[in-house]
Amino acid sequence: MSILSPLDFVKTATPPWFDRDSSHECELQGVACLDVPGGSGSIGVALTVRVADSQITVCETVRGTVYPAICHERHVQSDGNFCIGYQAGVRIETLDAAKVWWGLLKEFLFLQRVAERTKQWPPTKQLSHSFAGAHHLAALDAARGLGIESDYFEMLEGQDKWFAQPSPKLDDKRKRLRNGHLPCPRGCMRDGRRIARSECCDPQGVYELLYNERKRRQEVDHFYSICRLIGEKCCGRMLHCGLEPTRNSSSPSIRD
Repeated sequence: MSILSPLDFVKTATPPWFDRDSSHECELQGVACLDVPGGSGSIGVALTVRVADSQITVCETVRGTVYPAICHERHVQSDGNFCIGYQAGVRIETLDAAKVWWGLLKEFLFLQRVAERTKQWPPTKQLSHSFAGAHHLAALDAARGLGIESDYFEMLEGQDKWFAQPSPKLDDKRKRLRNGHLPCPRGCMRDGRRIARSECCDPQGVYELLYNERKRRQEVDHFYSICRLIGEKCCGRMLHCGLEPTRNSSSPSIRD
């Protein structure tokens, strides 16, 4: 009895908007044709779907034809593969998982249209690159728990927020803020006065947000430093890019 590969599930779940040109054991080629809901025009791009080491990847069949050959801000990676979601191509072991994968690809293609027109990726759909992605999700989860999810998205758009500041210092061993007698950075109030960090109603949530946001920034900086080392250049098609020559490090310098 043969064992189905992830690509077998992907092939079986191929949606009507993907016109298959050719299919091989480890590869599927075709053209994605999507009408834009409520808009004019359509999306048409030739894609190649592959399986390697049990992981599904997708890229333009001829890199740089419709999308940039490499643009991390557009989630087109160094190897040309699309990053359509966090670990999106991993564990495609059922038909349902394959359908979810196609759904992520469809959304990705619509977001590419938005990014081309606005020159920025929607912050609510953004995920930081490489190892920063896990910290991004953890920071967003902490912000959501604190009731400031919208503030986190605004920070991603460039607004200054308290959790993006270089202080306070963190006690990572005890997983809490240091100098507990100082005011809570969140601005918690009681009787008209800012309360101490040690008295915050959710000190763990504040710690998790600060810790993971700082780690996210450090990992993003590290990611782009590697990209520069291997000679990657900004394509100039987005408003902001970690490969811009004048870009300063986003990692906070801890003072407090």
